Amino acid sequence: MFRINYRPPELLPPHQRDFPPKKLLEERSSGDDGSWQLALMVGLYLVAMCAGLALLGLFTSPTEVNTVTAHILAGR
Repeated sequence: MFRINYRPPELLPPHQRDFPPKKLLEERSSGDDGSWQLALMVGLYLVAMCAGLALLGLFTSPTEVNTVTAHILAGR
């Protein structure tokens, strides 16, 4: 077994610290976590998808029923 000597993070040398300072953590947790940006991106994605589907429906030719083929196939 290895013996582990625990030292509080504040006593570690700066190059061994893999965490942000406490002041920075408190500033970041003030509510600016980016969730509104995610909601904006999802909303814009949904708007773009709906607009793309609407444009696809406008630019494609309407389907016309070929009554001649249907009449021939029904007569067989």
